[in-house]
Amino acid sequence: MILAALIAVTSAAIAQKYPYPMDYEIRISASFAEMRDNHFHMGLDMATMGREGIPVHSVDDGYVSRIVVSPYGYGRCILVNHPDGHTTLYGHLSGYPENISKVVTKAQTEAQDYSIDISFQPNEIPVKKWDVIGLSGNTGGSQAPHLHFEVRETETQKALNPLQYLVDIPDNVKPEVSGIMVYGMNDSAQVSYLCQDKYYPLYQIQNHRIPVYGQIGLGADVIDRFIPGGNRCGVVNTKLYDGDKLIFESNIDTISFDDTRYINSYFDYKDRRQNSRYIQKSFVDTYNHLRNVYKECRSIITVYEGESHNMRYEFLDHKGNQTIIKFTLTGQKSATATPRTHTGYLVRPDADWNLEVHGFGVSIPKLSLYRNEYIPVITDSIQNTISVGTPEIPVHSAISIRMGLTEEQKAHKNKVFAKHTNAKGYSQFVSSQIVGDSILIKPRIMGAFSLDIDTIPPTGVSRNTGIYLRAANMISVRPSDDKTSITDYDAYIDNVWKPFEYDYKNNRIMAWVKDLDLQPGKHQLVLKLYDAVGNEGTFSWDFWVR
Repeated sequence: MILAALIAVTSAAIAQKYPYPMDYEIRISASFAEMRDNHFHMGLDMATMGREGIPVHSVDDGYVSRIVVSPYGYGRCILVNHPDGHTTLYGHLSGYPENISKVVTKAQTEAQDYSIDISFQPNEIPVKKWDVIGLSGNTGGSQAPHLHFEVRETETQKALNPLQYLVDIPDNVKPEVSGIMVYGMNDSAQVSYLCQDKYYPLYQIQNHRIPVYGQIGLGADVIDRFIPGGNRCGVVNTKLYDGDKLIFESNIDTISFDDTRYINSYFDYKDRRQNSRYIQKSFVDTYNHLRNVYKECRSIITVYEGESHNMRYEFLDHKGNQTIIKFTLTGQKSATATPRTHTGYLVRPDADWNLEVHGFGVSIPKLSLYRNEYIPVITDSIQNTISVGTPEIPVHSAISIRMGLTEEQKAHKNKVFAKHTNAKGYSQFVSSQIVGDSILIKPRIMGAFSLDIDTIPPTGVSRNTGIYLRAANMISVRPSDDKTSITDYDAYIDNVWKPFEYDYKNNRIMAWVKDLDLQPGKHQLVLKLYDAVGNEGTFSWDFWVR
């Protein structure tokens, strides 16, 4: 009897749900495993309706296990380990309570770096359920004020679906389907009498017939919402039936951070680049090693002349709201359809691939691609540029591109940098390394690459409207660089290093006067700025504190 009672108590404790971490209206603006470029969304975004500074509470007893502060990613975040084997993460915070804030400032000052990542033992910062551990904000990669909340398995740090552990989240909205993508899975497969893929809006497929021939794959343009008119979120479960036979099922309830980049094979990467849609593919590329997601995958459908395949999609959200889409694939072949043709080198993911051409070198390591790809390589020795593949081909692991330096670039060897240019002509700095008289680029994207020289130091301009400041004022500087980007900075007031924040979204390096421990009177800010090729610039500004 005693054992039974203990089991009952333990089961009840395990089944206990976490409270919503803010005493605020429950409103989910992004869901777990939602599709993002290069990664799955690993938690829930909890909207704060434009507000910052809302108290954020620990959802259970435990201890602060880690604090990470960065201009990017989660911004200011805190992780708490709990006795039930879970870790919860709270991201994009605007600040911490005083006891934690002192720890953060001390660590930043000792490292003389705003960005820190520190871990703690169980007895250092214990917390009780509903203790305030932070304030909601908009730091890091956040695009609007909200709280990013994650639940992880402590031992493995795998991300878990928070909806399985939180109190009931209202949701009575069915998944919304905008359309279906039909893929010809080899060069001779036909969709609507042509050897190409085709997108069908929902009104063209629901209970309609789609003419196809050969090996066919499918994909769904589908989202979910928690409330009518709410944010576009991801769908938990997708099933695809051929007649009564289940041929595909995906269900995401846990994701390893090591696997998150496989999302570039989970959705249609090419269509994302061309049409800004997230098409969830209902088939698995050969070298998509995303684990624990695909429950069934016999999803390549072979359709012969005169056949009919009655297809059915079932989409399910976390509350069991379901949407069903039915359509028919009919075997109809065109005798005049021209099979697809390809340009470039055939690169297979199961082996390393190397090319030397006109003084340029390209290496694509094994498992960098998700499937066989034709990779065109175009070089221009006069302009010293190279194009490898296209930006519409996803890359999992970094490829290598070697380019020789021109005589002018050799003369400014330490100031040479590489840039990637997309289809719209926009150029972006990419990391590289000078090796002898060459530069080695290791991008995780394909497209056009070129070299440039940056010899101009970064600069800064004060964004303050006056030089007389009070405790409630912010000191704000707008940094700029000629061609690359600001990669580091140091802020000193009266020759003492201070933890200034880099808010890259608003292009400002800033700190609140109240946080700087300044006495009334005159002070001098000296801001040292460093760009991606090591140019150093200095901005100084005199101000008074009242």
